[in-house]
Amino acid sequence: MTGKRRTGVDRSRRRLLKRLAAGAVVASTGASLSPLAVASGTGPAPARAAAPRAGKVLELAELLRKTPADRVFDVAAAQVRDGATEKELLGGTLLAGVRDVKPVPAGTKFHVVLLVPSALELTEASRGTDRWLPVFFNIHTLKNSQARDISEGDWELPAAPPPLSGRPFEIRRTLAGALEAWDLETADRAITAAARQLELDDVFEIIWPFGARDFHNIGHKMIHASQVYRALRMIDGHHREPVLRSLVQGLLGVGPGASSADYGKNVRRVQSLPSDFNPPKVDPDAAWELFRRLRTATAEQAVETVVEMLVRGVAPSSIWDGMRVHASEVLFRLRLSDARNAQLLGVHPLTIINAFHNAYKTTHLERTRRLLLLQCAAWMPHARELLKRAKKLSMKGPGFDGLDAPTDRVTVDDTVRAADRDAVLSGSMVLRVARDRSDAEAFIDRCRALVLRKSPEHHHHKYAVAAFEEFRKTDPRLAPYLLATSLSYLPTPGDAMSGVYERTLTALSKVGIRIAGAKTPAD
Repeated sequence: MTGKRRTGVDRSRRRLLKRLAAGAVVASTGASLSPLAVASGTGPAPARAAAPRAGKVLELAELLRKTPADRVFDVAAAQVRDGATEKELLGGTLLAGVRDVKPVPAGTKFHVVLLVPSALELTEASRGTDRWLPVFFNIHTLKNSQARDISEGDWELPAAPPPLSGRPFEIRRTLAGALEAWDLETADRAITAAARQLELDDVFEIIWPFGARDFHNIGHKMIHASQVYRALRMIDGHHREPVLRSLVQGLLGVGPGASSADYGKNVRRVQSLPSDFNPPKVDPDAAWELFRRLRTATAEQAVETVVEMLVRGVAPSSIWDGMRVHASEVLFRLRLSDARNAQLLGVHPLTIINAFHNAYKTTHLERTRRLLLLQCAAWMPHARELLKRAKKLSMKGPGFDGLDAPTDRVTVDDTVRAADRDAVLSGSMVLRVARDRSDAEAFIDRCRALVLRKSPEHHHHKYAVAAFEEFRKTDPRLAPYLLATSLSYLPTPGDAMSGVYERTLTALSKVGIRIAGAKTPAD
C-alpha cells in the first residue's frame, strides 16, 4: 500500500477556519458516514470478549494454518457460527503465526503476530458484529504472511530443544547470559525451560532490556517483545512456549552491529545515575522543549537532554510526552513526501514509543525503567534520520507550529470530512475537537470505524491502537497533537470499503451473521 498523501496547505485554510468558528459547515466530498454510525458512540456498549478455551485455540491454529486462503474466511465464519470466540480465533492466528512465519526480521511478514493484541483492542472497543472485523483482518494477514514465508524458504519453528534443568534462579541467569551473548542455542533451551517454570512477568523482566537493545528494522524487536507480552496476557497464556521461543528467535536472529551501539552506553549511564533525583514535577514546558530538540538532536544529544531533565526533576511522564509529540509530528510531516509508503514507515516512531512505554509500566525494576527511557530517547533521532534518508522526511518549515485550532467548537463530523480535502485543515480542527474528552472519544470511535471498514493495510490497525492509547496517557495540554496527525494517514470517508471488509461481510452473511449497517455484495 502507498501511504496516504494529502495535498499541501490550502491557501484558504485560515479563511475556512474562521468560517468554521462562526458555524459554517464543511461540505462532504466523500461517501456518507451513515454506515459507520454503529461505531460512533451510539448503540450498546462494547462487550469484552470471553476467555479462550486452550484446546479450542490449538484446534483453530491448526485449522487456520492448513486452510487455503481462498476458503479460510468461510471456514472461520463457520467457526464463529458454532461458538468460537474472538479471543480463540485471534489466539489461533497467534499460534499459527509463530509456528509458520519466520520472526526475522520482526516486521514485514511477521505482522500476523504483532497485530494480535492490537486486533483484540479494536475488537473490544467495537460494538455489535463490528467486533469480528479485526479478527478476520488478522486471518487475512496470516494467509498473506504464510504465502510470503513460503516464497522465502518456508520456515517453521523448530521442535523444542531439551530444556535446561535447574532451579528457577539458574534458568533466569542462563537466559539472561545467553541473550547478552547472542547465543541462540542456549537461549532456546533456557526460554523453553522458562516458559514451563517461570511466571510470565519474571520471564519478561529478563527480556525487556534485550528487546530494547537493537534498533534493527526500525525498532521492530521492541515492538515484537511488547506485543507478545500483551498477547499472552490478553489472549492465550496456555501455549506460551512456542510464542516465547519465536520471540527469542526474533531477538537474536540478527546479531550485534551499529543498530545496538547505544545499548552499552546507556547501560553504563543507568549504572552511574544517582539513585534519587529531585522530586519529579510534571512539566508540559519541558515536554515541548524536548519535542523541539528532537527535531535536530543526535541520539547522544537526545539522551543527554533526557538525563539532564531527570536530574533537574522533570517527571518521566513529561519526557514521554515530548517524545510522543515528536513522533506524531514526524508522521504529519511525511504527508508531503513524494516517497512511496512514506507514511507507512513513518508510523513507527509512535509505535516504538507505545512498545517502550508498555514495557516501562510493566517492569518492576527501576534500572530497567531508566534504561527503557534512555533507549527510547536515542531511537527517536535514529528513526528520524532513517526517514530522512529513505522517505524524504523534511524537518524544515512548520510542522505542528502551522496548525491553528479554531477558537470555537467544531463538530466531529466536520473534522473527519475535512480530511478528504486537506489534512492540515483537518489537523487544525482535531486540535480543537480533542480539547474536549467526550468529543475526542467520539473522534476516536469514528477513526476506529474507518480503519475497520476501509483499511487495506495492517499498519493502520497497529498505528490506530497505539495512537489512541498514547493520547490517553498524555498530558491534556499536549494530547490533542497525538490525534491531529491521525487523518493525514488513516482512512477517511472518501476512501472505498476494503476488499477484506467485503470478504468478511460475505463470509459472515453465509452463516447468518450480519454487520450492522452494512450491505453484502449480493444485496
